Amino acid sequence: MRLNAGLMVLLPLVATTAYASDPVTSPGEAKLQVMLQDHAPGPPLRCIVASNIRKVTIIDRTALTATRGRTIYVNRTLNPGALREDLVPAYDPDANRICSGSPVSLNTSGNLLNVTAVRLGEWVPYRRVSKPRPQ
Repeated sequence: MRLNAGLMVLLPLVATTAYASDPVTSPGEAKLQVMLQDHAPGPPLRCIVASNIRKVTIIDRTALTATRGRTIYVNRTLNPGALREDLVPAYDPDANRICSGSPVSLNTSGNLLNVTAVRLGEWVPYRRVSKPRPQ
């Protein structure tokens, strides 16, 4: 089978053009990137201590975040499509640690009706990086 010489020239051009453009970023990924500005990732953790967490945020169809001081823990759940910003995560109140593999109920904020649940992945800590002071 013979290929047209013009087609052979065009195919590499199409391939390099497709990879040269930036990937489309979802609104959730964009929001997470803004949240993690000035933060550096650490090694993934299996569990975080529940009592140390001050704020939990759901980022639409992307991740759960938990904040403690200068650290934001990011959990890309095993089913991120179920995450909606209008839902409230509910953990086992008796658990002192929130670990990967644990189920988290997602409830409506008004009447706490259970809508769905997600399974947690590993927690990646992002610690705020100190900026050098101008001299």
